[in-house]
Amino acid sequence: MKWFEMIENGIKNEFVIPGFDLSKYRNLKNYNLLNLIRFKNSLRSVGMTCLILVISFVLLLSSTNAQDQNLLNKFRLAQSYEQANQLEKAKELYTEIYNLQPNNNQFVEALNRVYVRLKEYDNSISLLTTSINRNPQDVSKFGMLGSTYYLMDNSQKAFDTWEEGLKAIPNSVVTYRVIANYAIENRAFDKAIEILQEGKEINNDPRIFSYDLANLYSITMNFEGAVKEYAVLLDQDPNQLAVIKNRMAQYLNRPGAVSQTAEALESIIENNPKSILYDLLSYTYIQGSDYKNALEVLIEADKKYIKNGSAVFNLAEASLNDNQIELSVKAFNYVLENYPNSPFALAAKIGFAKAEEARLENTLINNNSWKPYSVNNYTNKDSYQKIVRIYESFIESESVRNPYYFEALYRIAFIEKHKLNNIEKADSLFSLITERAPVSEYGSNSYLELGDSFILKNELEIAEELLQKGLNLYRITPNQQNLFRYKLAKVYFWKGEFDNSLKHLAEITKDLKDNTANDALQLSFIINIGKKDSISLVKFAEADHFAEQGKFNLAADNFRLLSQNENLLILNDISKLKYAEMLAALDYFPETVKILEEIVNLKTRNIFSDKSLYFLGEVYEFGLKDLNSAKSIYQKLLENYPNSIYFESCREKLNELTTNKSNT
Repeated sequence: MKWFEMIENGIKNEFVIPGFDLSKYRNLKNYNLLNLIRFKNSLRSVGMTCLILVISFVLLLSSTNAQDQNLLNKFRLAQSYEQANQLEKAKELYTEIYNLQPNNNQFVEALNRVYVRLKEYDNSISLLTTSINRNPQDVSKFGMLGSTYYLMDNSQKAFDTWEEGLKAIPNSVVTYRVIANYAIENRAFDKAIEILQEGKEINNDPRIFSYDLANLYSITMNFEGAVKEYAVLLDQDPNQLAVIKNRMAQYLNRPGAVSQTAEALESIIENNPKSILYDLLSYTYIQGSDYKNALEVLIEADKKYIKNGSAVFNLAEASLNDNQIELSVKAFNYVLENYPNSPFALAAKIGFAKAEEARLENTLINNNSWKPYSVNNYTNKDSYQKIVRIYESFIESESVRNPYYFEALYRIAFIEKHKLNNIEKADSLFSLITERAPVSEYGSNSYLELGDSFILKNELEIAEELLQKGLNLYRITPNQQNLFRYKLAKVYFWKGEFDNSLKHLAEITKDLKDNTANDALQLSFIINIGKKDSISLVKFAEADHFAEQGKFNLAADNFRLLSQNENLLILNDISKLKYAEMLAALDYFPETVKILEEIVNLKTRNIFSDKSLYFLGEVYEFGLKDLNSAKSIYQKLLENYPNSIYFESCREKLNELTTNKSNT
């Protein structure tokens, strides 16, 4: 529709058209051509005026946008100069854009930041004072100004400025937090604590700053103050316990933290005894490995509040895992005596049996644990039979549906085999577990034990079949899979099927973080370098099988013959090391030292050089009790093999020997 037609319709129908007064036309009786022409001329005049105004506005807007874009480009350039540490250039540009827009907070902060970095503190003070005068309620500018004074070592002026900032918007949580953060940034922790305490007092919710205050108290080693704040939080919201424990764990390993925290909690509990505070106190003791006090606290809390033994049971399991055996026995016993029908009584029974077994292990010093191979003398049979009876009493009172039934059965079988030398009885129990609980953790472990038993009997075909079944279980972990693969690789190695052995070893070495990866690499190396002389490799495998069976004399003879064959090159050196291990198993320590010294003094190193040196140190330390020679060997390893896998263990041994000598 044309403009004049639209206006004409507006006149006739009394439409409203913004910007045009049509009332004077509506009184006309006749809309003749002359009137329309006059109106059209009027319309053109008004339209032209509007067009000029629109064009002017667009040009003004375009000009403003161009100026803003130019300003933004300069700001970005100044930022790049600042990041490149070209502070003078950055200052020049920041000053220019600040002068154009002095009320822009982003520009003010950027310019002040450069002033501070250039240590032009007077300029910073002038800039921020001007900004505050423009907007007296800009709390952040008070914080920045206080920071400038603090950097000038005028701490009192800084504190006064921050106090002024608190008055800018009084009684505001945000104000106190903003100013406190500036104090924290400058490591003025005491002032930050003072500010937050003041904010806490005027606020309706005393919890509002408790986390901040607790964190600052822990930073300043005021652990008593920290736990008092956490106690306030727990009093208001017990659901915060897990969060508070996580926060406390970050500082409880610092000197004096546990004792200060425990003392403060005991004082709080005395005035305000609550179950949750007992929980926090026991947690504090546990973090300091003080299980004795932790147990006493939990038993007291259990008798007063909890009355189901759950917290004591959890501590019993934690202490067992941390090898705090005596305490674990005591805790499990408390649960069993006081809550025999509780939901976790069954777990407590099996836990008690495992704790008693671990306690027996701790009392029996195994002087042969350092040896790669050793003779099992099966001592203390009476003590282990008592442990078996504890497990048997559990099985007799429970059905196979009990989730702990097969764990107890496995422990019995393990003790019968490894501690009492009742191999047949043990294997019958292991077989029972593989039949009734094959996919459980104890099922896979039982397959391993059965495989080992048939390896000892030299029935390698049956061992292979059992290990293959274990490998094919669908619920075993990757670590268990690789353990089965390694056992199978060894079986194939002993059978002379070297390619099959390498196939399984290759699967293991895909993950070098696996526990068996290092052993797999060593066996792969032996097979690959020995395949050139397959007859000698078969003899080596036979000797290795003798060693696995505990036939150390036979193994020693075979390794000795191989070590004397200089044509074998690397396999010769490996055989020497294995020969030394057999001699150590037989307690022939002087002969062991002689062989190992031949290896470590070779001009050319091999992949077993560091292992041989480490083993030599252990022979001196544990076999010959020659601690000075042991220290000398360990020191030599640290100096010559900084990348050895034995480096950390060697350093620990050296430190222990040095400490023990200084204490004697």
